[in-house]
Amino acid sequence: MFAIALLAALPFRAAADDAPRILLGSSQNKSQYMLPAASEGASGAMIGFSAATMSAFRGCEITEFRVDLVRATGTDSLRIFVADGLEKAPLAEWRLTGEKSGWNTFVLDHPLHIPDEGPLYIGYEVEGMRYLKYVKRLMASDEYCHTEGTEWSAWEEPDLSCSFYTVIT
Repeated sequence: MFAIALLAALPFRAAADDAPRILLGSSQNKSQYMLPAASEGASGAMIGFSAATMSAFRGCEITEFRVDLVRATGTDSLRIFVADGLEKAPLAEWRLTGEKSGWNTFVLDHPLHIPDEGPLYIGYEVEGMRYLKYVKRLMASDEYCHTEGTEWSAWEEPDLSCSFYTVIT
């Protein structure tokens, strides 16, 4: 039903250590759309990658996340997570503060090793944000979203993707 999204064709080099990087997500361009979310509770977006897609990245590590926010968040009101299943508990999660409106980059102090097998889901939730940013989709992907008081559900807008991705090395 869905195809997997991968920006693996877009490697870049980090200034600090000059190591090759691969962007894993559906898009990285300027966000052009804001969709209604929650006003008080948490809303979020998540991208799922199949076991077949993730097999190309065995032995790699997630080193950072990037999310485009409408505005700065409250202290620790942004939760970024990685799970190995849609309904599974996160393998890892971080409580962070979005410092600004626009793309925020969160570099991990300790990179997360990509599991040796199975699918991978990366996502974020933010509290008190009235809108989530979306961007013109470059590739199809398995995406999910939720707004305040709702469960995760398939995101079925074929032209838009959440403004969120991860960087792996």
